[in-house]
Amino acid sequence: MPAVIAVSTSQNPRRGYDSECVNADPAQVPGSLADTYLGHDVPDFVRSHFRAGTSRADWVGGGVSTGGF
Repeated sequence: MPAVIAVSTSQNPRRGYDSECVNADPAQVPGSLADTYLGHDVPDFVRSHFRAGTSRADWVGGGVSTGGF
């Protein structure tokens, strides 16, 4: 198994709001862009601070759940 970079992040970029892991309507939940946060911002941050792979095969996401909805 190659080296692993484990990142633990919240699925809700805005405290106190359940994002359900999607980009919410900014009129209803300002600043809650969970899809962009999890799919772009976090990987961009990791790649800019660590020697992480850049292909889809190099990444896995886990533990992001809306509790069975």
